[in-house]
Amino acid sequence: MNFYLSSEQESERFGINIADIVKPPLIIGWQGEIGMGKTTIIRAMLKNLGVKSAVKSPTFNLVESYQTKLGVFYHFDLYRLKSLYDLEDLGFRDYLLDDPVCCIEWPANAPLLMPLLDVLITIELSAQGGRNVHISAQTSVGKQFLHNLAAYKC
Repeated sequence: MNFYLSSEQESERFGINIADIVKPPLIIGWQGEIGMGKTTIIRAMLKNLGVKSAVKSPTFNLVESYQTKLGVFYHFDLYRLKSLYDLEDLGFRDYLLDDPVCCIEWPANAPLLMPLLDVLITIELSAQGGRNVHISAQTSVGKQFLHNLAAYKC
């Protein structure tokens, strides 16, 4: 599934739309160079799910957790991940026990995580200046997410 986002406002609206259809448990991987809008979209998702506090990028902490109207939501940023041991030290597997929604930026920095992703969202700069978004499902949960997204008509 592909989308074109022409502006930051469209990226935020896209995040709001995703939040409207997301159901736990769900693990979404987010790929794209710095500045492509990954955190912008995730922030809009969290705000739409009822988070009132500031939503910051977990670049230095690796993970931020939020309580939402759907339950627990974890936002990982693996850009600065130095080794898979750092992920193990973080207790990554324990985060998955609650059947949460997880958004993982830079999942390719931890290749062992890639098979765990239900959905992979790749964002690239478009020739028109906006963003091209490609979404693929990797599990049956991911396929249901794509089906719901297509029916929602973002």
